[in-house]
Amino acid sequence: MLFNSIEFAVFSVVVCLLYYSPIFRNRQVWFLVAASLVFYSWGQPKWLLLLIFSIGINSVASWQIMSRTGRAAKITWSAACIIINVVLLASFKYAALAASLLAGAGDANSLFSLLAQLPLPIGISFYTFEGISLLVDSIRRPPELSTTSRLSHIRNTSLFFSFFPHLAAGPIVRPHQLFPQIGGKRFQDIDWKCVLENLIIGYFLKNVVADNLVPYTRVITFYSAQVSGAESACALVAYSASLFADFAGYSLIAIGLAAAFGYKLPVNFNFPYRSQSLAEFWTRWHITLSLWIKDYLYIPLGGNKKGTLRTYFNLLTVMFLGGLWHGGKVGFALWGIYHGVGLCLERMLGFSHGQAKSVPLLVVRIVAAFIFVTLGWSVFVLPLHMVPSFFSNTMHNWRWTPDKSNLFMMVLFSAPVFIWHIADVWKEKNASIKFPPVVRECCLAAMIFLVITSSGVPQEFVYFQF
Repeated sequence: MLFNSIEFAVFSVVVCLLYYSPIFRNRQVWFLVAASLVFYSWGQPKWLLLLIFSIGINSVASWQIMSRTGRAAKITWSAACIIINVVLLASFKYAALAASLLAGAGDANSLFSLLAQLPLPIGISFYTFEGISLLVDSIRRPPELSTTSRLSHIRNTSLFFSFFPHLAAGPIVRPHQLFPQIGGKRFQDIDWKCVLENLIIGYFLKNVVADNLVPYTRVITFYSAQVSGAESACALVAYSASLFADFAGYSLIAIGLAAAFGYKLPVNFNFPYRSQSLAEFWTRWHITLSLWIKDYLYIPLGGNKKGTLRTYFNLLTVMFLGGLWHGGKVGFALWGIYHGVGLCLERMLGFSHGQAKSVPLLVVRIVAAFIFVTLGWSVFVLPLHMVPSFFSNTMHNWRWTPDKSNLFMMVLFSAPVFIWHIADVWKEKNASIKFPPVVRECCLAAMIFLVITSSGVPQEFVYFQF
């Protein structure tokens, strides 16, 4: 069930009305769990049992961890369940890669070949990472995870995993962020400003920007040999804008929907294309994944506390794994290594920290970081064998006459993303200037108008495939 579909709009309204009705006043959490399971099973009903199984094993294991006093027993339960989580994720996500490797070795009839033919369960990467965070945090036993009974812990864990606004594509929520919020909610306590602003901006980014750019960014994957170099280069920049608008739009919609049910989800994007370095970019892009990798991989590996060479090794390792998290495609792994190498070089040259003091240097640093990130998207989106030909075509086709209408449409629909980022930089540099609320209200009204009149053909959210 796509967020940008009529079915989802009807589903959300009906669920919200029943959620706050007197019928479910004392059973809101269980009702929300049931509604979330209906949402998940709408498009892929056969994977509902997989989600319920994941909820069950993580609920049991985390309860056992919190109930036991011996550290050895806690670690045993945690390690066993983490292995189950990782095996489940790897079985579906990397089956195609394993099948191709085995086929090359002459074993074409493997279990991985069968798994590779199955569609990827929606959201499996997100709820698997949330399960691992629950297990690790349960060892520390923060007060937020303490509950009065096993049943209430099962209820809370079920909502933590299945809450439908963030189930399919994040943000990745930590136990300490959601567990303390679980409980009865009142309609009169809804933060309507948060709900409306996030939904309006989210749907504008998705429907107007991302969906309208899809036909033009397809140049990257299918037509680079048939169009001018200017169009190919512009399409890659437009893909940067489209990918941001798609994923940031989803995250904002999720935050707005969660607020309608009385829950606050973490921010997932913070103007990443205004970053002055790669290190800053990864504090602004897919923030919940970046923080998860930092807290559960980078710091346990030693972070930057064990010398320069170990720091470089850790950066390369976690970025490689972060790329591989997106799927069993060699391009994803290389994309992660590409960013890992960039982070290492940046740290080596002393560019990873500090902010530019002059406007020209600020512009140079932002543009340089954006170019690096944008070039990396080519490895992310293209089949690996097509990357060299794409860049070759782009470089050699500049004499061709570009289709001006295509260039215009790419610039037109990409512009809101870059204007939004530039406005944030300007706002930071001119913090003393305050605009009246009517300016923001007019911008939101314009977005609503454009969503109604200028939405593109509805497309599936990009991160549903991860």
